[in-house]
Amino acid sequence: MTVRKAPTSGTLDLKIKASAVLDEAGQDQGIVTAYVSVFGNVDSFGDVVMPDAFADDVASFEAGEKSIPVIWSHQRQDPDAFLGEVTGLKEDETGLLVTMKFDMDEPKSAKAYRLVKSGRVNQWSFAYKTIEGAWVETTDAAYYELRKLSLREVGPTLVGANDLTRTVDAKSAERWFA
Repeated sequence: MTVRKAPTSGTLDLKIKASAVLDEAGQDQGIVTAYVSVFGNVDSFGDVVMPDAFADDVASFEAGEKSIPVIWSHQRQDPDAFLGEVTGLKEDETGLLVTMKFDMDEPKSAKAYRLVKSGRVNQWSFAYKTIEGAWVETTDAAYYELRKLSLREVGPTLVGANDLTRTVDAKSAERWFA
């Protein structure tokens, strides 16, 4: 077995712009694209999400076999915390990139969208079931490698386990999933 050394920290120099995507009537559609998981760094729980961890979910989503809700900070017990749905899902070299549509007809969802759009909330999280993982120990670190996951939900949060998650330009939604 090959043991991979994961970096314990990282820095990304980014400018974030979350502009409105408008419908034909000029109404904001509530579309956001975000990295809800970033690969290869140790999060605050001591986990490292590995590339291709979401490959099965991406395939199931693209085949129309899986839907994924957007929920505020994992509050699954509160129906008002259900903000919308995932409309695009893919892995790239950075992590899991998700496009989602917030339900702009619901006041709490619209408020959460405005918080994200303005940058006042800029971290993301996801709930999952571990399908495959293992402890890895190196000379200077120990962490749990998440190799294969089943995605349950995604959502904005005030403080995410992985502080490298982030909102991406909402106008780029068409570019990411064209």
